[in-house]
Amino acid sequence: MIKLNKDSIVYVLCPAGVKTGGPELLHQLSYKLNGLNIKSYITYYETENAKKLTVDDFQKYVKESKVLSDVVDDSNNVIVFPETCLEIVRTFKNVRKAMWWESVDNYVNKYEIMDAKIIYGFSQALVNIVKRRFLYRKDVYKYDYHLCQSQYAINYLEKKNIKNNVYFLGDYINDSFMKESNKEKKNQVLYNPKKGYKFTQQIINESSNLNWIPIQGLTTDGVRNLLQESKVYIDFGNHPGKDRFPREAAMSGCCIITGKNGSAANDIDVPIDSKYKYERKNNNVEEIIKMIKYCLDNYEKAVLDFESYKQSIKEEEQKFENDIKNIFKYEEL
Repeated sequence: MIKLNKDSIVYVLCPAGVKTGGPELLHQLSYKLNGLNIKSYITYYETENAKKLTVDDFQKYVKESKVLSDVVDDSNNVIVFPETCLEIVRTFKNVRKAMWWESVDNYVNKYEIMDAKIIYGFSQALVNIVKRRFLYRKDVYKYDYHLCQSQYAINYLEKKNIKNNVYFLGDYINDSFMKESNKEKKNQVLYNPKKGYKFTQQIINESSNLNWIPIQGLTTDGVRNLLQESKVYIDFGNHPGKDRFPREAAMSGCCIITGKNGSAANDIDVPIDSKYKYERKNNNVEEIIKMIKYCLDNYEKAVLDFESYKQSIKEEEQKFENDIKNIFKYEEL
């Protein structure tokens, strides 16, 4: 439990001017905290190159924002921060620190990989690498609280023997994807070229007769419209947290086929029938294509397999609010 008093402020750190799922979730947390009468500010870092602090799509979450220099470094207060800005957090000495594990892989890639390659010289670049790998990551064990957006993150912390003050704090998808659609479905198979593209390309090469469409260069409305008119969405990415695209696709009436990496490996983060999950192996390509074709040819039947998944997605916003209420509580410190 994160204890607060009437003077406490919760600063939610977020990169400025970035429109992706992680920053949206950070905005949603600050928004919900304020809605529950807990004083909170979305607090931007990396502001130098941002055209604007708050992107247009996130304006609805923000009444008033702050920047790092506004943070009052006092033990009454709390900063919630994503797993990729440990250097910034280290500059604060008194405020309580809550690391929010939105993407385990982002943390691992930035702070843990390549230790063995630090061999030659001590240029400034290498000094920075050494700090990341051997200094900042040690801070993780000193943080006051760990918030986990996925079961995958909880499992990761258990392997690191971090078990105290670990809380599940999930998320919910943008409400624009929660509305039912009556659009006629087309035999389209969607994929995100930024997620697991190397393996996805193998599948595409072996099934060039299918209508493959990448999800890229679209507005939120454009993504929603494309999902609503398509039958299948595949995702063989790393699933570093509980990804939004599979949920947005499911709510838009797509059949979902995923790999078994990251959060997709468990049935809590991606609770779909195991027959729709495959290891990223060459000898699975043929079976994956068969399943895609099954979903296309038998869409009305196949899509029913995702009804329980859709129901769990519909409940996520309320669960998110309940998580916040269970974690952040007004009590004298």
